[in-house]
Formats: sequence, structure tokens, C-alpha cells
Amino acid sequence: MVLTVVETARAIPPGLIMDVHILCELLDRNGYDSASILTAAGISPDILSRHDSEITRQQELDLHTLFAATTRDRLDIWVECGRRNTFRAWGDFGMANITAPTLSHVRYLAETHGGGTGRYPAVREDGLFTGLAIAFDHHLAPGTPGHLFEVVREAIAGVVLYTELWGAPFPFADIQVPAETAAFGLSDYVDAPIRYGEGPLLFAWPVELDKVPLPHGDQLLHQQYVAKLDRSDMRPVPGKSIEVLVSDALERMIDVHSGLDGVAAELGISRRTLQRRLTESGIDFRRVRASVRLKRAADMLRSSDATISEIASLVGYLEVSSFSHAFRRWSGESPRQYRRRWLSPTEVIGPPVRHGHGTGLVRSRAVC
Repeated sequence: MVLTVVETARAIPPGLIMDVHILCELLDRNGYDSASILTAAGISPDILSRHDSEITRQQELDLHTLFAATTRDRLDIWVECGRRNTFRAWGDFGMANITAPTLSHVRYLAETHGGGTGRYPAVREDGLFTGLAIAFDHHLAPGTPGHLFEVVREAIAGVVLYTELWGAPFPFADIQVPAETAAFGLSDYVDAPIRYGEGPLLFAWPVELDKVPLPHGDQLLHQQYVAKLDRSDMRPVPGKSIEVLVSDALERMIDVHSGLDGVAAELGISRRTLQRRLTESGIDFRRVRASVRLKRAADMLRSSDATISEIASLVGYLEVSSFSHAFRRWSGESPRQYRRRWLSPTEVIGPPVRHGHGTGLVRSRAVC
């Protein structure tokens, strides 16, 4: 069996509040302090008493990482967490899965709307088998408690979820699990063949199962839940324009070449939704990205000893002349003049320059 996993850019929705409740209940029941772990993850403990609360994907990732580090010697807790990670805890996304007419619908739904701390790359059939893959966030280094927890949790949950969809033990061809988890003996906890290897967590099944009608499938309800997921992609963020949202997202991203796909994923919306919002607002994405790059360059000109050539390369320019021209057009002076003015021993108050990796404004340094 040779299945190809293809990474695709896709929207990443906010974190799941029910997931927070489950993790905290498990922590408290087993003698841990859930409030301190929530606080360390940047989440107010009050969130557990508010029904309209939301968390960001980053907060969810931080909570999972801290949860895993705290319970790293308690495989039983990780297994129970997986068994409780049911569709009913996933809101509209879970209901869209429950009502999916076929496994083909389930796979498409994961690749287009799946979220949490993992990504759902597309799986290409090899003629005999197909399936669904989960690739965990690049912040979770292989072998760390956070990564191991996600693999165990999702492997256990996957068996539970597909059995629920199928209405009987699901006939997996096998489940490919990252080799780092071999010591956990997952075959003791799941009724499915486990194969350890490289790459993402991969649930594989015979391709002919993909079109078999599922017992709880309902085409009409499924379409309605998918439509709700599509609409949730278009929710505005109060108090921020789309230009500011895009600029902030680009500033958080390391890759200076990040395009619409990457920014859409960072914002938790689809590429189509992002493009529509930019068009409606008359915003040129390339202009916003160029501005963020040049702000990052200004930061380096002020705070580093890197040469102008090195800075040009770091912010994505192949030629120093192109960088210098763009920087002059953006700031009104060349990179060399900008750096000289900043390092000048006399006070020169110039226009505020936004820091390349934050939200504050800094002015030219005054030396008294």
C-alpha cells in the first residue's frame, strides 16, 4: 500500500471550547490544577463558565502542549482524552461529519474545514486504498510530550470516530502511526492494525468503502452544516480592518514569501473568503505584504549590524537595487540614509515606524 500525502493550504478555524472543558475536567479529576495551566496558556479560567467563549488556535496549541507536559507519565489520561474526543464535542464541524453521506464526504470535510492542532493534508488513492491523514503542527517537534500526546489522542479518537460513522467496528486496512510512539503500545488500546513509520498519522481503508452510504448520513443536513461552516469563515473581527488583520498575520509569519494561502490559514478563513474581503475593501495584498517586509527591514536597519545586502535578502529581495528602490519609495529615504539617521548622535524626530514584529510604534532615537 503506497498512499501519497499532499500538503494543502486551508483555513484553520478557532480552537474548540469543548476541548478546553474536557482537558480541564480530566486535569481536575486526576489531581492537577487546571486553572494554573489555563493561565499559563493565556486563557482565563473564567472561560469555563461562559457559554459564548472562544479561544484562538494558538491558545489551543499552548494548552495541549502544557497538558501533555503535565500528564506525560499518564498514558491512561491521554487514552481517555482520545476516547472522549467525539464528533459531539466539535460543534457544527462534528455534526457535518455525523451527517456525512459517505466517507468521501468525511475526507473532503477534513481537508477543507478540519482544524485543531493538526492539519489534514490530502491523501491520493493508490488504486486499492485511500484514507485520511493528520499532520501535526510544526511547533510540535517529534518526540516532545506535545507531539506524542497529539498522536496518541488522535489515533485513539480516530478509531472511535470511524466506528461511530460506520455503525460497527471500522474495517481499517491499517493505521500508520509515527514511529516515536511505538513504546506506547497503541495496539493494546485500539481494535485496528497499527503500522509504525515516518510521516503523518494516516488512517487507511480499501478504496471501495469510500462511496458506501453511511448509516447516519443525511445529505440535506450535511449540506446545511457545511454551509454554516462556510459562513463562519466570513465572520469579521471587531475593531480591525481586513488590511490590519492581513498585516498583523504577515508580521507573525516567518516566511517573507507567504502568500494568500498562508495568510488565510493564519487568519482561520478560506483563501476565497480572504480574497473577497480584500477585493471588497480595495486592498492590494501584494502592497500590504511589501509594506510588512519593509517594516521588517527598517527594524533590522535600526537594531542589527547586518549589511544592507543581507537585509535585502532576508526580507525577500533578490537584488539590492530593487530593495533600495522599494525602501525609498516606502520611507522617503534610502536604507543607508535611514540607518545613518537612526544612528546619528543628534536628535532627529522622524515619522513613526512600526516595529516589524509587534504592534508598537518607535521613533528615531534621540541621544541627549
